[in-house]
Amino acid sequence: MRFARLRSGTGFFRGASGRLGHLGACALVCFFVLNTTLGAAAEFCGYVSDGPGGTLTAVDLPEARFRYRIPVVPAWDFAARSCVGSQDEQRLWCGVSRIYRPLDQFDMSPVLGEAEDPLAVVVVDVAAARKSGQLPFRAFELVVATGGQALVASHAEPLAVVYEVAAGTIRHTIPIPGSLASLASSPRGDRVYATYANWENGDSDGSSPWLAAIDLESAQTVAAVELPRAERPELDYPYQIVGVDGLDQVYLARARQARLEVVDGARGQHTASLELGGQPLALLDRADGLAVYVRNERGNECGISLVSLPELEMLATRTTERCVGWLRVSPERDWVVASLGDSLVVWTSDLASELGRTEATAAVYPAAIVRGGCPLAEPCVGDCDANGTVTVDEVIRAVNIVVEILPKERCLAADSSGDWRISVDEVVKAVRNLLHGCSG
Repeated sequence: MRFARLRSGTGFFRGASGRLGHLGACALVCFFVLNTTLGAAAEFCGYVSDGPGGTLTAVDLPEARFRYRIPVVPAWDFAARSCVGSQDEQRLWCGVSRIYRPLDQFDMSPVLGEAEDPLAVVVVDVAAARKSGQLPFRAFELVVATGGQALVASHAEPLAVVYEVAAGTIRHTIPIPGSLASLASSPRGDRVYATYANWENGDSDGSSPWLAAIDLESAQTVAAVELPRAERPELDYPYQIVGVDGLDQVYLARARQARLEVVDGARGQHTASLELGGQPLALLDRADGLAVYVRNERGNECGISLVSLPELEMLATRTTERCVGWLRVSPERDWVVASLGDSLVVWTSDLASELGRTEATAAVYPAAIVRGGCPLAEPCVGDCDANGTVTVDEVIRAVNIVVEILPKERCLAADSSGDWRISVDEVVKAVRNLLHGCSG
């Protein structure tokens, strides 16, 4: 088979510019790069989802330095699982999905257990570090296409929703014969690739996986490719798209499986299956060829490796104290950021050195990376339900966290220092926001 190298570029995801395709997705979410002139001296700002905490944590990269938390969804019930950035560089769009957790007798948050899943697509104002609204549809996964003009979303129903950004309207709803699992834009941004479980083949558990190529101009599926099934049915996890290269070669992988599938997206043909010895996580466009980061997990031992494609030569390896959850490549391809247990860690792209680490975020889902460092913003401390205000009930909730009646995830928006605790000073900030309102 022919392995095409990525075109030159400066991004893990540049499908929005039409120069380099979407390079990867973790099990549930995407990664995006924006330009911005706001913020501190750091090179980039990373926005990482804290899962049931209901917040996005802003972190300077590659230093991995905590800046602040942004409340985006009601704490404890839902999480931002997939975020992408707008072409005007001022907004993030985040798909919000349910977090399953047991109820407790001290539960004072809104009753959301019967709400629709996914719940919404929320809009985050980057400069103000504040949720500013939501879009007229729900989504698990999001991807930007057609040069930033369109937002494509996987709906709870078997639909791909195409949203016209400038007009603020839904342009198309494209039927898909099954549950969508992963989305990625082509390098030119004119089509989107989607993995799904084919219900038309009687598949209700993911055992009949397919890849669809969707033309955004005609709103038609122009190719559908059946993907290899797992040898063991219990390992039939949905395929996630690891990356799309400059010639529309689509690279796919399944959780807990050590094989990389390759599909020629232009021709609609499955071309190769590559055994890697670990789960593929992300592609890297090196000066001398394409490579893939692979998670190693054997018994109690964990690590990360960099393997060349198509030669499958081991280029680098690193032992880790915890297993990597997700990994993404920086815009300049000189470092990578990954979740490591309950920490966020940054290594050089050759895995030789650690550049930074923070435990200020649980790094449950990767969200977005913004050029130029984190904006100088003042999020609404104590806004547990992410509605832009602080109520008496939310202040009481923060106090109950201080005295350890409630877990910290019940109002992570009150943790302005990033130490996973709510202090008396932070309760005072919440009271000030209660009395005077949140600025911005």
